Amino acid sequence: MNDQPATQQVVQTTGSSDPQVKATLDKVLGQVNTAVDQGAPATFGSSLYSPAGSTTTGAWNSALTAAANPGYSSAIDKTISSLGTAAGGGDYGTNDPTYAALRAKAGDDALKSVNAVFNNSGRLGGGSNVQAAGQGVANALGAMDQTQLANDRAFQLSAASALPQAYQSSLLPSSVAAGVGSAQDANSQGILQGQADLQQRQAQNQTNWLAKISSILNGAAAPAGTTSTTTSPTPAQTPWWQSALGLGIGALGAFA
Repeated sequence: MNDQPATQQVVQTTGSSDPQVKATLDKVLGQVNTAVDQGAPATFGSSLYSPAGSTTTGAWNSALTAAANPGYSSAIDKTISSLGTAAGGGDYGTNDPTYAALRAKAGDDALKSVNAVFNNSGRLGGGSNVQAAGQGVANALGAMDQTQLANDRAFQLSAASALPQAYQSSLLPSSVAAGVGSAQDANSQGILQGQADLQQRQAQNQTNWLAKISSILNGAAAPAGTTSTTTSPTPAQTPWWQSALGLGIGALGAFA
């Protein structure tokens, strides 16, 4: 005989008593099932970064070409050199080639003028006249030198003041190149970031989609109710032979 106790299963189901809620949940779950069967939608297959256009890149190239102009750099270098010499006092007096030539011409013209007067008057060789002519030329040149000295001092101060500006002008090409380079670097970085974003969106598309589906299911779980199954032993029942035996013993006791 089998002495194993019998068992029974009890199934309990709970849910919303509102038929409209149940209908809505059934519809939602049906659409979720359809979405699961269809699979995750495709991601947007392009980078979200728009790189610099042809106009911008053309402007960058033009700026770099202008910044590399050798004529500008050469002119600025000469300017700085000239201003540096003047600011240091190197162009005083006849050290200035322009003034030296002007001074020489003025003396030569004065002597030629005096000689012409002597030739026309027939007084060549007059010591007093030659001395007077020489003194006049010396005085004229001295006056020119005094004037030039004042001019030299003023120009020296002006050159010293202009040097910083000339130096800043020499930095303009590199400043332009640095600005263009920074913009180009930012553009390249943006392209890489856009590519990385695209890769991440494509790689995470399936898991993100599953997370949305799971969220929908979790939200619908409580209103939809639950179903539980429990297993328990059945109430004990006395076998028929035990009942008959008990009755027989009882009868014997009555006749004892």
